[in-house]
Amino acid sequence: RIMIDYDDPFQESDDEDWKDDELHDACYALYNRLESMTVLNLTGLCMGQAGLKQLVDSCYDSLDRKITKRETRPYHTQLVCLRLGLNDLPPSAGQDLVRLIAVSPNLQSVQLACNNLSNHGIELVSNACFSQLQVCDLENNKIGMEGAQSLAANLQDTRCTIATLILNHNHIKDDGVKAIAEALKLNNTLKCLELEFNHITER
Repeated sequence: RIMIDYDDPFQESDDEDWKDDELHDACYALYNRLESMTVLNLTGLCMGQAGLKQLVDSCYDSLDRKITKRETRPYHTQLVCLRLGLNDLPPSAGQDLVRLIAVSPNLQSVQLACNNLSNHGIELVSNACFSQLQVCDLENNKIGMEGAQSLAANLQDTRCTIATLILNHNHIKDDGVKAIAEALKLNNTLKCLELEFNHITER
């Protein structure tokens, strides 16, 4: 956790908007281009899409107080590991996750377990990060057949870098597993795949 004990431009925000100190500190660190922050763990904050948007916008806001418009060219974070499990992130939050991944070229591990990204959110995230990450945890995100097909498409892409993919506690079922299995015939990077509790039959 990053502790703030100096002049904070976010202090003018409504207390209700910044009631969670950890989210507040993370936003401030990104806003001020803190290069030493390589791991960001915001697990269990239940920030929702509004909180995630605040976090991502911090990467794009200008440091110059005289500039009122957002910078068109955001800086690159130094994040290597991002943990955002248990944050009530809906499918539309995938768009903000894509924005965060886009400014984090060193990112290798993303944990998004126990959210509500569903098929649409999973499609956005996998399209954005499967050619960059080594570890991706998507456990318990209401992923169904359509989401499994999106994952399969990105796993068979020759640019895929994923080595560990965690998909436990979703709704992938037999047909989804079949799509992923077919994709793995063309994949040379995946070493660990977890698929427990996905309504898969013995066949």
